[in-house]
Amino acid sequence: MGSAMEPTCMAVTYPIAGPTGRLLQIKVSVIGITGLYVPSQAQQCKRQEEPSHRYSRPHSPVYFLLSHLSFMDILHISNIIPQMITNFLSGTRTISFAICGFQVFLSVILLGGECLLLAAMSYDHYVAIFHPLYYAMLMSYSVSVLLVAGSWLVGTRNSIVHTAYEFHVSFCEPRVIDHYF
Repeated sequence: MGSAMEPTCMAVTYPIAGPTGRLLQIKVSVIGITGLYVPSQAQQCKRQEEPSHRYSRPHSPVYFLLSHLSFMDILHISNIIPQMITNFLSGTRTISFAICGFQVFLSVILLGGECLLLAAMSYDHYVAIFHPLYYAMLMSYSVSVLLVAGSWLVGTRNSIVHTAYEFHVSFCEPRVIDHYF
């Protein structure tokens, strides 16, 4: 089945032109996301050392949600950058149909989950501002875990539905798809 007639997705354009620009884009993305992820993890470790003061500050669930948001961003970059580097080094800008489907699947999971996680963070801010006395009860650790797990599960379900629908269509011949990464 997987012969020369297998459709391919072609990477055609990049936001920053030229080889130096693409490497600069990769470095800036990785450094920026790591800059968000490392401080939030340091805050998590600090809270684990002091279990009796887990929620002494009103913004501790924010760090938990922010660490998962940064983790989703790192996974999204890790989903796209290897293929981008392969395209850059090999000179060919094609990927197989299966890899294209897998990248779409992971991107929809991560971006859908990220949107839901941003909504959970806005709920956290709402509770912190309008119900500060009930904050510890409304945004407990278990509620934060449920919000994060819910964003992952709904993102996964959304991705399964959309990717299955998108790749259910039969492709009779190779198609050229502008790759926006």
